[in-house]
Amino acid sequence: MLRLSPSVGEERQHGAFVPPRSDLRSTRNLPIEILSHVFEFGFEESDSLHGDAQEFKTNQCCEDAELGNVENVIDSDGTVNQENEAEQETGREGPTHEMREISDGTRIPLSFPIVVSHVCQHWRDAALSTASLWTNVIVSPVSRPPYPHVAAFLERSKCLPIDIRVRLKPQIRSRLQSIPSPSMTDLASLCSLLVAHVHRWRSVDVGAVSHQQMYALLDAISDTAVTTAPRLVSLVLCVDYPIEDDDKTFKLLIIARNFSLFSGSAPCLTHVHSERVFIDWNQGWMSHGSRLTTLELVGHYEEMSPSWDEFKTILRGAPALERLVLHQSGPPGDPPTLVMDPELGPVVAADPNPIPLVNLTHLSLLCQVRTCVYGILRTLYVPALKSLAIDFFWDDYTEFLWYITAPAITIPGTALSEIVEEEEEATQSLLHQLETLDIECLFCPSDVIEALYDELKNVRSLKISMDDFWYPESGCALVSPLQPPLRVIEFRDDDGALTGIEVMVNELRLPMRLPRLETLFISDVSDNLHVRCIREVVEWRDIAGTPIRALYAKGTCAMSGEDAAWFEENVETFVFSRQRKKW
Repeated sequence: MLRLSPSVGEERQHGAFVPPRSDLRSTRNLPIEILSHVFEFGFEESDSLHGDAQEFKTNQCCEDAELGNVENVIDSDGTVNQENEAEQETGREGPTHEMREISDGTRIPLSFPIVVSHVCQHWRDAALSTASLWTNVIVSPVSRPPYPHVAAFLERSKCLPIDIRVRLKPQIRSRLQSIPSPSMTDLASLCSLLVAHVHRWRSVDVGAVSHQQMYALLDAISDTAVTTAPRLVSLVLCVDYPIEDDDKTFKLLIIARNFSLFSGSAPCLTHVHSERVFIDWNQGWMSHGSRLTTLELVGHYEEMSPSWDEFKTILRGAPALERLVLHQSGPPGDPPTLVMDPELGPVVAADPNPIPLVNLTHLSLLCQVRTCVYGILRTLYVPALKSLAIDFFWDDYTEFLWYITAPAITIPGTALSEIVEEEEEATQSLLHQLETLDIECLFCPSDVIEALYDELKNVRSLKISMDDFWYPESGCALVSPLQPPLRVIEFRDDDGALTGIEVMVNELRLPMRLPRLETLFISDVSDNLHVRCIREVVEWRDIAGTPIRALYAKGTCAMSGEDAAWFEENVETFVFSRQRKKW
């Protein structure tokens, strides 16, 4: 019979939490098959708890561990050091530390596979035979050829799908110590290791600091000898803001090469995030991404963004799309439907052949040219859209209101259009269906804001700003209209002197703006006037029966203790944090 715990006599002799000196410890008797299941469960729990807590600053430590240098428990050949194993055989504690101090004095957690594979030879055998523990291949900026920990993880993960994460940003540990990015030769060595397993890639996340580094990676995975990526689900390619002007050459080379990755085939791809990285927008996995659910393009500007034709082809080929983010990456130039109205001037008309994205629930159009935003809004049929973020970057939104309050795009013959026609609500705008709206940089007159809010019947979460950069006293323009209808009654004596005031909150039961609003995000709170304005909205909406339940505010000023205490008492969730001044 398998004994999983020491005898009562051993517990009395050594203590319940001190390993006995005999071979009756549970770690010695659990079969490898059971240990493997335990490790898999522990690995999943550790990954969900720590997430990115074991980021790349820990890699200097983790790589040492992966190479077998945790307190010299493991020899360079990958076997448990016999001297330390002998110590464990006698019952003495082995080096199973879960924390490790690196050269700058920081104590960081070791990854779960490293911890369990450095307890004893039995656990190590079980851990090394459990391929699922080694599927996360992390490469930090301190990694250098021949990348032994990468090779070890690739070998130990056997044939399972792997998740690759590469960070190349230089590490500054102190004023006297810094670790530069890997050289191009180093990067070529890394690519040769990883590309050999491209058929196993499940997710790839690369953060480069230059287009030169990204060029090396794209060149490696666009080689004609590279096979397709049949298991790839997520692709994230990011280039940080380049520091050197010489990097512009490689940016132009990337555009000129027009890289086609994975031989143009990644049939399982569902998530694409491209940040300042130009790729061939016409390659198969991009133009025919039938399983694509998330597309995020950031910082492509005009020369790197897809054209209107390419953009429409991408969206038509992605009917399952649920999340679309364009941050300075919209199609360049005027939309094809831009026409000249004799009275209004240039107007973006509705596309006669709209693109149906019936699963799209989130749309972000940030730092875009206005005509680009108008063209996209007048092209997409998005009946399931619930979340919208718009940012024109310090521009007037007055014209935007005309487009956003226009009747939503429909496609004749669809179920939704038939329902809309039956309910005689064909004039409903896109705003009517939203539940979350981010207009943090909205600048327009107060009457335009009120007309916008009147359309938001179902919004539960609103993100706005109190920045008064655009024109004076605009800070409260987005907050004040959230108040319920008020009627102020003044009481005066026979001489006409004011003796009292009574405020009637929504006495006539008029329609409330944003009647379902529960969560409010406000940034750029800069003075006591702003705080008082927010406080009045919270107070009056609570009296009217439509309370703000969660308030998240960021400000450049300090909030008084009295105001903070009032918000904490009257709002279920209240968070106030400081932010830097923009100007």
